[in-house]
Amino acid sequence: MKLYIFPEGPFPRRILCYLKMKGIGGIEIEERDIFDREAMTSPEFLALTPAGSLPVLVTDGGVSITQSSAIMDYLEEMFPDPPMGGRDEGERRRLETQAQLINDVMAYRKISLATTTPYLTYYQKVRAPEASLVTDRLDWSRCEQISLVMGQHAFLTSDVPTIADIMLYTMLEYIRPVYDRFFPPHLLNLTAWYERFGAIYPLEPYRLEPGYIHRMSNGMVKERI
Repeated sequence: MKLYIFPEGPFPRRILCYLKMKGIGGIEIEERDIFDREAMTSPEFLALTPAGSLPVLVTDGGVSITQSSAIMDYLEEMFPDPPMGGRDEGERRRLETQAQLINDVMAYRKISLATTTPYLTYYQKVRAPEASLVTDRLDWSRCEQISLVMGQHAFLTSDVPTIADIMLYTMLEYIRPVYDRFFPPHLLNLTAWYERFGAIYPLEPYRLEPGYIHRMSNGMVKERI
């Protein structure tokens, strides 16, 4: 198998975290620079991922899997121990619920940021601060639901971490320093969860390289031009 990643991205970091926590080795990893438009749009690369997105896992059978959740699901089937997809029916259903809520949070925050963040609004050709008034309320609501589903568990679905914990943590470790977004302040149990999972997080802490935002902004502007 071969894994293509952009090491600074939150979705590739999901896979790297998952591999570390599962103890999976033997997968070739190739790093790609998403700001290198020539490499990211080459015919060879687009044959693997038509959208030109990362991460991409190419299986031993030559099948390309292009979504981080789908990649983790595939690897969970191939390497079931230790289980991170839920140990019983209750955990699996809570994981599915949390995964959907986390995807909702990500979608609402992307809409909010895409219409209010200066370099993103330039790229999207739209500036609509009012959108965040709607999406921020929905974001708040989904975070409260995540908290309720978690209940008294140490992690999002149970007393052990699962794929859901990886999904949420890697999103937050990225958007917290980049966009200053975190949990609503009253959800203290989720703040405690973030610290708890961070204590066992197997990757080096996320740090923005100097000029990262500038590179991202310039890359988007050049793409638009």
